[in-house]
Amino acid sequence: MRNFFIVGGSGPLGLNLINQILIYNQECNIYSTYNNREISIKHENVKSLKLDFFNERDVDFLVNLVKSKDQPTIFFLASISKPDDAERNPQKSRFINTVLPEIFLQKLDKERVKFFFSSTDMVYGETVDGKVFDENSDKSCMNEYSKQKSEAEEIVLKYGGNVLRHTFMFGPSLSNEKSFYEFIYESLLNKKEVSLFYDSYRNFIDFKTTAKLMVELSELDLHSQIINICSDKKLSKYDLGYLVAKKFNLDSRLLKKILFQSQSNKVYGVPRPSTTLMSNNKLKTILKIPSIEMDL
Repeated sequence: MRNFFIVGGSGPLGLNLINQILIYNQECNIYSTYNNREISIKHENVKSLKLDFFNERDVDFLVNLVKSKDQPTIFFLASISKPDDAERNPQKSRFINTVLPEIFLQKLDKERVKFFFSSTDMVYGETVDGKVFDENSDKSCMNEYSKQKSEAEEIVLKYGGNVLRHTFMFGPSLSNEKSFYEFIYESLLNKKEVSLFYDSYRNFIDFKTTAKLMVELSELDLHSQIINICSDKKLSKYDLGYLVAKKFNLDSRLLKKILFQSQSNKVYGVPRPSTTLMSNNKLKTILKIPSIEMDL
């Protein structure tokens, strides 16, 4: 029986991973860790583990649990992922984003564990002149968060794990904590204006599709590598707002365009790329699929 471990599984991606694993594997165990928000999905095959990774005993507990199970697959999602938070608390964020995955990899038998580490497209930096980044592109980190993730990538590859570089993900959160998708939906539903960047682009993808692709990758025998996970199409956050308005027949006139270059410093505290475009050709080749679309 396969055993899946989702480290940091209470967020939207973790919850969607649980659902997709259950679809692909009728007989499996899923161990999903959380710290503050309890895992909202209840299923006989899902075990929720409340752990504090700043406590060495909790780290050792999870490591020993992984060692005791057959066919373990680890999705390492635990992260302090807001760049402003990483900048304010660099020591704390560096432990979670960089040191913790190395601790796990040092203690585990890399020959029997499939390890997938979630990283970020921010390691590439800014797209210039329409450049699309593939997995071999140079990195250009603009803030503490992306630097920590970049360092962690090198560690994961050294120990034979796989690095999944994610773009911005969008869609229902599946938890009590509202996502950006739900913020837009509820604002439009309540006839409130929403200001969204229209000159800043990513290859946005939804949580469900991302989770599905991750589970499909985990079914394969992959050598250690970096894989971009994103959709085929570049979109702005204004475009995302328009898609939500169209889906629920809400008033798109409430969506207000704002410029990233002139307004980003009012929204964000630390620098970040305005546009980062990634290629997903490698992912499509590995999974033998013709296209990847966002599904709302």
